[in-house]
Amino acid sequence: LRLEPVAQVDITKRHRRPGDARSSSASSCERKRPPLAGIGTSVLEPHLEPPSAACGSGDPRSHHPDTGVNPIPPCVPPPIVLHRERRAPWGAAPGRGSVMPWAGVGEPVGWRVPSTPSIRARRRALLPGLLSQLRAEAQGRDLESDPLRYVHRYRDRRDQEIVGWLASTLAFGRVAAVFVAIDRVLERLGPSPARTLQSLSPPSLARRLEGIRHRWLDGADLAWALAGLGRIQAARGSLEPAFGGPGETLSLRLAHFSDAMLRDLRSARPRHRFLFPDPRRGSAAKRVLLFLRWMVRSEPGVDLGIWKSLTPAELVIPLDTHVAFFGRALGLTRRSTPDWKMAVEITAALAAIDPEDPVSFDWALSRLGISGRCRHRLVPALCSPCPLRAVCRLSHRPSLRDGHES
Repeated sequence: LRLEPVAQVDITKRHRRPGDARSSSASSCERKRPPLAGIGTSVLEPHLEPPSAACGSGDPRSHHPDTGVNPIPPCVPPPIVLHRERRAPWGAAPGRGSVMPWAGVGEPVGWRVPSTPSIRARRRALLPGLLSQLRAEAQGRDLESDPLRYVHRYRDRRDQEIVGWLASTLAFGRVAAVFVAIDRVLERLGPSPARTLQSLSPPSLARRLEGIRHRWLDGADLAWALAGLGRIQAARGSLEPAFGGPGETLSLRLAHFSDAMLRDLRSARPRHRFLFPDPRRGSAAKRVLLFLRWMVRSEPGVDLGIWKSLTPAELVIPLDTHVAFFGRALGLTRRSTPDWKMAVEITAALAAIDPEDPVSFDWALSRLGISGRCRHRLVPALCSPCPLRAVCRLSHRPSLRDGHES
């Protein structure tokens, strides 16, 4: 059998990527690679194409009679390829599964473990029991690592309200810096902060807190806000009436409180609006929700439960960075932006487990992150013993099974 002469093929072309300027035409053995997956789309199954019919067998008898070179290179089965997927951060879209880190278009880097209906059903079945167990184990533990520890030092209700607002308002940034700022303010307010606020004029209070600073807040900002809270306590006996009455939604109550404080203090400075967030502006209002949790819920060794105009079922979970992460990782929310809507969505998902007190899971979830037991990424040494591993999206990643950190 005589082979007809054909042009010799440059076998290096089959290793070049499509679009490479060095390869003007594709060889007969070059495989076409599918385009990148679009933003928010799912990555398909591993791409494997059948050998081309034009590929040679590599048999020496098929060499060109004149040159002795095989004009058609032997076919090598292509590798299993994971194509890059550009999408929202990890866990931001429940039900779309996980992807391995991208090492280049068309490079064999692993495989994808999709979040199939069976995985989602398993998560829904296991999540209530695992969260309840985690809540029971964390009850009353690690109080010294939380700003709530300052509230438990006082027995007078008015002092607890003032210290609770101060500790929750300064609860942002590094924990060590938060504790230093709270200690300095309480040291200058004396043994009874509520009585000090009612005995000092706003200028005198500002001079007493001069030199204190936490992130972008200074002593003058805190004195401005504390003076307003002191006037409310002097007029109404408590801060509780400032949050509205029964029949109003929680977001409306927070809006009334913010409006009342800013109107009373005649200020619209951005830093002052930060002290009194408003859900109508999209704020997650994490710090004021934390304050309400302390005042409304009653849990031995944790929350005080001294306010009765609200019930625990009406509260919304304080959305700190740890709760937002677990909300996405456990499939409690489909949102990626930590705002008021995400907090409401996570609370609604937890209310399906405990409708009377959905915010009771906040302490356990936040402790899991604050204590360092969860790094918000795959760390096999920490993820393997994690009580939420069976329902966490990180646990379904292949690198956890292989013992490698991504």
